[in-house]
Amino acid sequence: MDLMPLGYFGTQEIFVGVWGILSLATTAFWIVMLVDAVRREFSDSNMKLIW
Repeated sequence: MDLMPLGYFGTQEIFVGVWGILSLATTAFWIVMLVDAVRREFSDSNMKLIW
């Protein structure tokens, strides 16, 4: 007995899943880039105490 047949997943569910994964990856990428840029910016000043 199949509880989740293959036909259950429509194009909308697949689209929402792919969009969610891509948005999470993009958000994490931008957070890492921003933190890295801020750390480089303040690496040679007294703001080192923040990091």
